[in-house]
This record gives sequence, C-alpha cells and structure tokens, in this order.
Amino acid sequence: GAEPSDEEVFQFVLDRWGTLRFSPEVEAERRREPGNPKRRQREAAKAAAKAAPSTKAQQAIAAALPYLESVEIKRRLPDTVVITATPAVETCTVESAAGWAVLSQSYKVLRVDAEAPAGLVRIDGAQADAPAPGQPVKFTEEDKLSVLQTVLSKAQAQGLGPISEVDLTNTLELSFLYQDRIRIVLGTTNDLDYKIKWAWEMVTPGQTSDSLGEEERGTLDVSSRGEDGLGRARWRAGVL
Repeated sequence: GAEPSDEEVFQFVLDRWGTLRFSPEVEAERRREPGNPKRRQREAAKAAAKAAPSTKAQQAIAAALPYLESVEIKRRLPDTVVITATPAVETCTVESAAGWAVLSQSYKVLRVDAEAPAGLVRIDGAQADAPAPGQPVKFTEEDKLSVLQTVLSKAQAQGLGPISEVDLTNTLELSFLYQDRIRIVLGTTNDLDYKIKWAWEMVTPGQTSDSLGEEERGTLDVSSRGEDGLGRARWRAGVL
C-alpha cells in the first residue's frame, strides 16, 4: 500500500494510544550482503530517506499528549513504525491568569490547576502567559524564564537541592528556598557559578569550617564579594 502520511500516523497513534504496547529496541546483527557497491549505496540512500522521522507527526503527538516529554517516530522498511516516547516529569509550577501551570523539566506545560500543587518547585514573582497543555511555557516577562532556567540548571549541576521555591520578583535580588529551611540569596546572575558553588559549600556540613548544620534554618546571603574579590556570606538565623 501507499506510505502513510504524517497526519495518518498521528491519528493512528492517538486513536490507539491506550492499547499500544511499547518495548525497548533490540539491536540485531546485520549480515553484509554482496553485490554492486553503487547499487547498495543507492538503496541505502532510498531507505534512509524513507525512514526519516516524521517531525510533524511527533510534534503533534507531543502536543496532544502533554505528559510525553518527547516523541520520536521512525519508519522502518518494509512496514514498521517505531515510536520512542519519553514520559514527562512534573518539576515546577508557576501562576497564571487561568491558575497554576505545572511544568516539566523542559518547561512544557503539562496541566493548569486552580491551586499550586504541593511537592513541586514553586515559582514566585513571575506569571505564565496563557499556558496551554503540551506547549512550551511563556512568561509575561520573557527575561524571567531564562533567569529561572539558568538558576535551576546551575543549582542542579552543583547538586544543590532539593529546591522548593524560586523567587523572581526582583531579578536583582534572586533567591531560592533550599530544603524548606534555608533561603539562599543570590542577588543578580553575575558570578552565578561562584555563588552557587559557595552556597553549596556553606549548606553542606563538613565542606568548610563555617558550613551550616543539617537542622539550621535561616537566610544565607551569598550575593556580594569584598574588595579582595572573595565572597562575603551573611547568615540570619531563623529568618526565611
């Protein structure tokens, strides 16, 4: 029969999503076939073109099924369609005019709730602009989204977590809440790698002689440096 179109593949997957059974791909050893080298080259080029991923269909599926972080569709000769789906993980939540948008790790909108869900990173001081499930989130103040992404990615890379709240109200006075017990004040995004590494050393017992204890609560300000270029931490016990 004729090659199915992107729209047909998309509709097929949506209609049968609940009954589809997925299994990991299996690599099989391929026997080398003798023959004319130029002919094999032409056949390989045709096969590669025919097996190219259906970008339009996979984007449509990801949008229609928001709890899939990504969808990859490949066609394999003669009549096989391989669908690789990565589930989305609820990561953070931000307020909007319609409610609280729940976002995935790639900042895709998964759903919109009337109230802020518990257990996610709460984004304060920013607002999502008309969030739609399955679509990338947009902020009413676009620069705040990039600031959020930078702060969370650098904190994750440093192993500074869990983070329960990020305050973007003033991007010159950025802060986040660590383990629900220590508010870490970063100030601006200048020297962010240094500040986050320094904050990690301060909140991780045993890293320095001044490291905080596991039960201490308060605000740790690592936003400034002295004239010697070294950081100056300010600790306010009990104040969040």
